Amino acid sequence: MKTKIDINFDFRSDTPPGKDPDARSPTLRHYHCQLWSKPLPGGTKFNLVTTTPKAYLHHKSELGDFVMASDSVMPTLGRSASRMLSAKFHWRNVSNSFG
Repeated sequence: MKTKIDINFDFRSDTPPGKDPDARSPTLRHYHCQLWSKPLPGGTKFNLVTTTPKAYLHHKSELGDFVMASDSVMPTLGRSASRMLSAKFHWRNVSNSFG
């Protein structure tokens, strides 16, 4: 079931005190599961689940057995890609509403 994503939700609010929201927020985990479960170009469904013990997100099918951590679902940019985006993006236009 798809749920609307609340862009104003503070993931620290459902994270145990002193823990990292990226790894321990159940709401963020649910949102990641929703966002990254999708049909692949070949037609196979890449459905992630949050019910596998000791796995942040998990997928098992004929494609293979994939266990993902919270950071592995987000792409990491190399230095040249980061510089290119920084040069093209006007940071002064971003409101500081993350605090």
